[in-house]
Amino acid sequence: MKRLIVLIAFVSCFFACKKEKVNEETPTSQISNVADPARRYGELNTTKTEFFAFISTNPIACLDTTISVAALFSFQPFENGRIVSGTDVSAGTVTANGTTLKFKNTSIPKHYSDTTNTINSPVQNWTVSGSNTVPQMNYTVNDSFPVYQGYLDIPDTVYLSQGFTLPINGLQGCNEIKFFVSTLSKTLTKNLNMPVTEIVVTPAELNGFTGSSLFMQIWFTKANYENVAGKTYQFRTALELRVNGIALLP
Repeated sequence: MKRLIVLIAFVSCFFACKKEKVNEETPTSQISNVADPARRYGELNTTKTEFFAFISTNPIACLDTTISVAALFSFQPFENGRIVSGTDVSAGTVTANGTTLKFKNTSIPKHYSDTTNTINSPVQNWTVSGSNTVPQMNYTVNDSFPVYQGYLDIPDTVYLSQGFTLPINGLQGCNEIKFFVSTLSKTLTKNLNMPVTEIVVTPAELNGFTGSSLFMQIWFTKANYENVAGKTYQFRTALELRVNGIALLP
Protein backbone atom coordinates (compact mmCIF):
# COMPACT_ATOMS: atom_id res chain seq x y z
CA MET A 1 0.00 0.00 0.00
CA LYS A 2 1.47 3.29 -1.05
CA ARG A 3 0.23 6.84 -0.99
CA LEU A 4 1.89 10.17 -1.28
CA ILE A 5 1.48 12.76 1.42
CA VAL A 6 3.68 15.56 2.56
CA LEU A 7 5.38 15.40 5.91
CA ILE A 8 8.15 17.30 7.61
CA ALA A 9 11.27 15.24 7.93
CA PHE A 10 14.57 16.39 9.42
CA VAL A 11 17.66 14.96 10.47
CA SER A 12 19.20 16.27 11.75
CA CYS A 13 21.27 12.39 7.90
CA PHE A 14 20.89 10.84 1.12
CA PHE A 15 23.76 10.00 -9.29
CA ALA A 16 25.43 12.70 -10.84
CA CYS A 17 24.92 16.28 -9.78
CA LYS A 18 25.11 19.50 -11.80
CA LYS A 19 26.45 22.23 -9.56
CA GLU A 20 27.05 25.93 -9.99
CA LYS A 21 23.64 26.65 -11.54
CA VAL A 22 23.41 30.30 -10.61
CA ASN A 23 21.01 33.13 -11.26
CA GLU A 24 23.49 35.51 -12.85
CA GLU A 25 21.24 38.50 -12.08
CA THR A 26 21.88 38.05 -8.35
CA PRO A 27 25.69 38.07 -7.94
CA THR A 28 25.38 38.00 -4.14
CA SER A 29 24.13 34.43 -4.59
CA GLN A 30 27.26 33.29 -6.43
CA ILE A 31 27.58 29.59 -5.71
CA SER A 32 31.00 27.93 -5.60
CA ASN A 33 32.40 24.52 -4.72
CA VAL A 34 34.32 25.85 -1.69
CA ALA A 35 32.02 24.58 1.04
CA ASP A 36 32.48 23.28 4.58
CA PRO A 37 29.87 20.60 5.46
CA ALA A 38 30.77 20.89 9.14
CA ARG A 39 29.76 24.58 9.17
CA ARG A 40 26.53 24.67 7.22
CA TYR A 41 23.97 27.41 7.78
CA GLY A 42 20.95 25.65 6.34
CA GLU A 43 19.40 22.57 4.77
CA LEU A 44 17.05 22.26 1.80
CA ASN A 45 15.66 18.74 1.71
CA THR A 46 13.51 16.36 -0.29
CA THR A 47 12.93 13.07 1.53
CA LYS A 48 11.18 9.91 0.43
CA THR A 49 10.21 7.93 3.52
CA GLU A 50 9.31 4.24 3.42
CA PHE A 51 7.64 2.70 6.47
CA PHE A 52 8.42 -0.98 7.12
CA ALA A 53 7.35 -3.53 9.71
CA PHE A 54 7.86 -7.22 10.35
CA ILE A 55 4.54 -9.04 10.14
CA SER A 56 3.63 -12.73 10.29
CA THR A 57 2.71 -13.08 6.60
CA ASN A 58 5.89 -11.50 5.25
CA PRO A 59 9.50 -11.23 6.52
CA ILE A 60 9.35 -7.45 6.05
CA ALA A 61 6.62 -5.35 4.47
CA CYS A 62 6.44 -1.76 3.25
CA LEU A 63 3.29 -0.25 4.74
CA ASP A 64 3.44 3.27 3.33
CA THR A 65 5.53 5.77 1.36
CA THR A 66 5.58 9.54 1.77
CA ILE A 67 7.39 12.50 0.22
CA SER A 68 8.39 15.51 2.32
CA VAL A 69 9.96 18.83 1.32
CA ALA A 70 11.46 21.14 3.93
CA ALA A 71 14.08 23.83 4.44
CA LEU A 72 15.53 25.55 7.49
CA PHE A 73 18.09 28.29 7.94
CA SER A 74 20.27 29.64 10.75
CA PHE A 75 22.24 32.82 11.38
CA GLN A 76 25.14 30.72 12.73
CA PRO A 77 26.64 27.34 11.74
CA PHE A 78 24.96 24.12 12.79
CA GLU A 79 26.65 22.17 15.58
CA ASN A 80 27.14 18.40 15.29
CA GLY A 81 24.89 18.41 12.24
CA ARG A 82 21.97 20.08 14.02
CA ILE A 83 20.65 23.61 14.11
CA VAL A 84 21.39 25.41 17.36
CA SER A 85 18.29 26.24 19.37
CA GLY A 86 17.21 29.84 18.92
CA THR A 87 19.26 30.48 15.77
CA ASP A 88 16.53 29.59 13.24
CA VAL A 89 15.59 32.47 10.91
CA SER A 90 13.42 33.39 7.96
CA ALA A 91 14.96 33.34 4.47
CA GLY A 92 12.26 35.31 2.70
CA THR A 93 10.34 33.41 0.04
CA VAL A 94 11.46 29.84 -0.59
CA THR A 95 10.25 27.82 -3.59
CA ALA A 96 10.78 24.18 -4.57
CA ASN A 97 10.07 23.28 -8.20
CA GLY A 98 8.12 26.53 -8.44
CA THR A 99 5.93 25.77 -5.40
CA THR A 100 6.13 28.35 -2.61
CA LEU A 101 6.82 26.73 0.74
CA LYS A 102 5.07 27.90 3.89
CA PHE A 103 7.20 29.40 6.65
CA LYS A 104 6.18 27.88 9.98
CA ASN A 105 7.43 30.49 12.40
CA THR A 106 5.79 28.92 15.47
CA SER A 107 7.44 25.53 15.01
CA ILE A 108 10.63 24.48 16.78
CA PRO A 109 12.79 24.98 14.88
CA LYS A 110 11.21 27.48 12.50
CA HIS A 111 11.26 26.02 9.02
CA TYR A 112 9.67 25.93 5.57
CA SER A 113 7.54 23.05 4.30
CA ASP A 114 5.25 22.20 1.40
CA THR A 115 1.62 22.37 2.48
CA THR A 116 0.14 21.97 -1.02
CA ASN A 117 0.64 18.18 -1.15
CA THR A 118 1.69 18.53 -4.81
CA ILE A 119 5.42 17.78 -4.77
CA ASN A 120 5.82 14.05 -5.37
CA SER A 121 9.30 13.85 -6.88
CA PRO A 122 12.80 15.11 -5.99
CA VAL A 123 13.10 18.88 -6.02
CA GLN A 124 15.06 19.96 -9.12
CA ASN A 125 15.14 23.70 -8.45
CA TRP A 126 15.35 25.69 -5.22
CA THR A 127 15.01 29.48 -5.02
CA VAL A 128 15.44 31.62 -1.92
CA SER A 129 14.69 35.37 -2.00
CA GLY A 130 16.94 35.94 1.00
CA SER A 131 16.88 38.04 4.17
CA ASN A 132 19.26 40.02 6.35
CA THR A 133 21.03 36.80 7.39
CA VAL A 134 20.36 34.45 4.45
CA PRO A 135 21.63 35.15 0.90
CA GLN A 136 19.61 34.82 -2.29
CA MET A 137 19.85 31.44 -3.99
CA ASN A 138 18.86 29.81 -7.26
CA TYR A 139 20.15 26.25 -7.29
CA THR A 140 19.51 23.34 -9.63
CA VAL A 141 19.67 19.74 -8.38
CA ASN A 142 19.82 16.82 -10.82
CA ASP A 143 19.58 14.03 -8.24
CA SER A 144 17.07 11.21 -7.98
CA PHE A 145 16.16 9.54 -4.71
CA PRO A 146 18.84 7.03 -3.68
CA VAL A 147 17.96 3.43 -4.45
CA TYR A 148 18.31 0.69 -1.83
CA GLN A 149 17.57 -2.98 -2.55
CA GLY A 150 18.83 -4.60 0.64
CA TYR A 151 15.55 -4.67 2.55
CA LEU A 152 15.77 -8.41 3.21
CA ASP A 153 19.12 -7.86 4.97
CA ILE A 154 17.43 -5.89 7.76
CA PRO A 155 17.34 -8.21 10.80
CA ASP A 156 14.02 -9.24 12.30
CA THR A 157 15.77 -9.99 15.62
CA VAL A 158 18.64 -8.30 17.41
CA TYR A 159 20.50 -10.01 20.29
CA LEU A 160 21.99 -7.66 22.86
CA SER A 161 24.80 -10.13 23.59
CA GLN A 162 25.80 -10.45 19.94
CA GLY A 163 25.17 -7.11 18.29
CA PHE A 164 24.50 -7.23 14.56
CA THR A 165 25.90 -6.34 11.15
CA LEU A 166 23.75 -4.82 8.43
CA PRO A 167 25.24 -5.37 4.94
CA ILE A 168 24.77 -2.41 2.60
CA ASN A 169 23.78 -4.05 -0.67
CA GLY A 170 22.05 -2.66 -3.75
CA LEU A 171 22.63 0.99 -2.84
CA GLN A 172 22.94 3.65 -5.55
CA GLY A 173 23.04 7.44 -5.65
CA CYS A 174 24.12 7.97 -2.04
CA ASN A 175 27.12 9.71 -0.48
CA GLU A 176 26.08 9.84 3.18
CA ILE A 177 24.31 7.47 5.57
CA LYS A 178 22.76 8.27 8.92
CA PHE A 179 21.86 5.19 10.96
CA PHE A 180 19.68 5.26 14.05
CA VAL A 181 18.37 2.55 16.38
CA SER A 182 16.41 3.12 19.56
CA THR A 183 14.22 1.80 22.33
CA LEU A 184 12.47 3.81 25.02
CA SER A 185 15.63 3.59 27.10
CA LYS A 186 18.40 4.51 24.69
CA THR A 187 19.35 5.73 21.21
CA LEU A 188 22.38 4.96 19.03
CA THR A 189 23.31 7.12 16.01
CA LYS A 190 26.03 6.61 13.40
CA ASN A 191 26.96 9.10 10.66
CA LEU A 192 28.84 7.51 7.77
CA ASN A 193 30.33 8.71 4.51
CA MET A 194 30.43 6.47 1.46
CA PRO A 195 31.79 4.04 0.54
CA VAL A 196 30.14 1.85 3.17
CA THR A 197 29.79 -1.91 2.78
CA GLU A 198 28.25 -2.67 6.17
CA ILE A 199 27.03 -1.09 9.39
CA VAL A 200 28.32 -2.84 12.51
CA VAL A 201 26.64 -2.47 15.90
CA THR A 202 28.58 -4.08 18.73
CA PRO A 203 27.24 -5.54 21.99
CA ALA A 204 28.97 -2.68 23.83
CA GLU A 205 27.00 -0.14 21.78
CA LEU A 206 23.77 -1.94 22.71
CA ASN A 207 24.58 -1.81 26.41
CA GLY A 208 21.71 -0.06 28.18
CA PHE A 209 19.09 -0.93 25.58
CA THR A 210 16.00 -2.43 27.20
CA GLY A 211 12.58 -3.52 26.04
CA SER A 212 11.26 -6.17 23.68
CA SER A 213 11.51 -4.37 20.32
CA LEU A 214 13.88 -2.10 18.45
CA PHE A 215 13.12 0.79 16.09
CA MET A 216 15.52 1.35 13.18
CA GLN A 217 15.82 4.45 11.01
CA ILE A 218 18.24 4.87 8.09
CA TRP A 219 18.78 7.91 5.88
CA PHE A 220 20.49 7.24 2.54
CA THR A 221 21.36 10.72 1.32
CA LYS A 222 22.74 12.39 -1.80
CA ALA A 223 24.02 15.62 -0.25
CA ASN A 224 25.44 18.59 -2.13
CA TYR A 225 27.23 21.25 -0.09
CA GLU A 226 27.52 24.67 -1.69
CA ASN A 227 29.10 27.94 -0.62
CA VAL A 228 26.62 30.76 -1.15
CA ALA A 229 27.95 34.24 -0.35
CA GLY A 230 30.48 32.75 2.06
CA LYS A 231 28.09 30.38 3.86
CA THR A 232 27.68 26.64 3.33
CA TYR A 233 24.22 25.22 2.59
CA GLN A 234 23.21 21.60 2.13
CA PHE A 235 20.90 20.59 -0.75
CA ARG A 236 19.77 17.08 0.08
CA THR A 237 17.81 14.32 -1.67
CA ALA A 238 17.23 11.37 0.65
CA LEU A 239 15.64 7.97 1.05
CA GLU A 240 14.59 7.33 4.64
CA LEU A 241 13.69 3.89 5.98
CA ARG A 242 11.70 3.49 9.20
CA VAL A 243 11.49 -0.06 10.50
CA ASN A 244 9.29 -1.11 13.42
CA GLY A 245 8.89 -4.48 15.07
CA ILE A 246 12.49 -5.71 15.29
CA ALA A 247 12.59 -8.18 18.19
CA LEU A 248 15.12 -7.38 20.91
CA LEU A 249 16.42 -10.37 22.88
CA PRO A 250 19.20 -10.94 25.44
